[in-house]
Amino acid sequence: MNRKKVWAAGGAAALILLAAGLYLFGRWTASESRTVRDFESALRGGDTAKVASMLVTDNDKAKMDEAAARTLLAYLKQDGRLDQAMKELSGSETGIFSVEKNGRQYVLFDRYRVVVHTGTVEARTNYNGAAIKLNGKTVATADSDDYSTQIGPLLPGNYKLEAVFAGDYATLKTEQTVTVNGGGNSAESVDLSLQGEMVTIDANYPQAKIFIDDKDTGALTGGNDSLGPVSTDGSNLVHVEKEFPWGTAKSKPQPITGSSVHVELDPNDDALKDSVMLAASNFIESWMEAYNLLDPAVLKNSSADKKAGLEAGVEDYKKNGLRYESRLKKIVFDTDSIYVQQDSDGSFRTAVSVQSTYDQRFYAAGDTPPAYAEYTDTMTYRLVYEKGEWIVADWYQDYGFQNAHTKTMSYSS
Repeated sequence: MNRKKVWAAGGAAALILLAAGLYLFGRWTASESRTVRDFESALRGGDTAKVASMLVTDNDKAKMDEAAARTLLAYLKQDGRLDQAMKELSGSETGIFSVEKNGRQYVLFDRYRVVVHTGTVEARTNYNGAAIKLNGKTVATADSDDYSTQIGPLLPGNYKLEAVFAGDYATLKTEQTVTVNGGGNSAESVDLSLQGEMVTIDANYPQAKIFIDDKDTGALTGGNDSLGPVSTDGSNLVHVEKEFPWGTAKSKPQPITGSSVHVELDPNDDALKDSVMLAASNFIESWMEAYNLLDPAVLKNSSADKKAGLEAGVEDYKKNGLRYESRLKKIVFDTDSIYVQQDSDGSFRTAVSVQSTYDQRFYAAGDTPPAYAEYTDTMTYRLVYEKGEWIVADWYQDYGFQNAHTKTMSYSS
């Protein structure tokens, strides 16, 4: 055989070997088993980009991207689901995944792809207008009080389903976590019924504004209005507010746990107590100052009859040439003694227990003034609210001063 024939025979053999190698390589890379192996490797390696590129869904409405792949991987990592899914896929069993032919590769070979099987969820709710949400995104809105809808197709995974109803006064909400298993299996129907009731709110004061979750309902206590719907599981809070002559009083928020709620409004807040203590201290200070100056006109926060009594006293001191001088040192208020009450005529009254410490002296005009002597008395002052201020209407000796909660005003000499 001459050299040319040898080279020709060798070249032909090499081409045959190359062709055979390419054929075997192509058949191997395009094989179903290689597709499954590459897919399993991407799953176990957590390669969401590759998983998304290798997967198609059995329903064109189901989107396959990296976000969907992450949801799928999180689901497969639970309870040995990945091992079970790959066992089903390798054994050609019906499951989450299946392999199907998808055209030709390299002209000669079948191309394979992995299909993920989706599922659906039936959601039911009982409030017309409630939003049905899937993982926080609204996917449907109820158009009746007996509403159901099919949600899907969904990739296998865990999903949060919610029903949310925004009422006039409160938002009703319920949620459940549902697992979609795929493989042609639909999740059970999910009951997203909302628990809402109409409620009646009353309080110890009529005509107080009613607030639910800090929203003014426009209703007032004493009107027996039915408000709602609201949840009675304690997730919604109610409070009331009432305008008093000295300011607005607000109750503490309390949970709604039934169809009827009673709210206690305590108007005896710090603002009220401060105004009462200021009025009482003004009265005490100015009463002493009136005798020091022999001038009843300086009296403050006094009722007309008490001012008349002071005027008579000062006039008597002047007529008899007497002097009374005092220096206020300290006033201690029992803040627990301040409790406002409303009379049948709509007027307000209160009282405050006061312990006053002061220096005082008595002497006749023209005599050498004696040294001051310290004195402490305890009085309960009764006050009424008139013309925008608290005024002292009366007082009496108090022998049971309580000092559990006090406030002190100190005075320099």
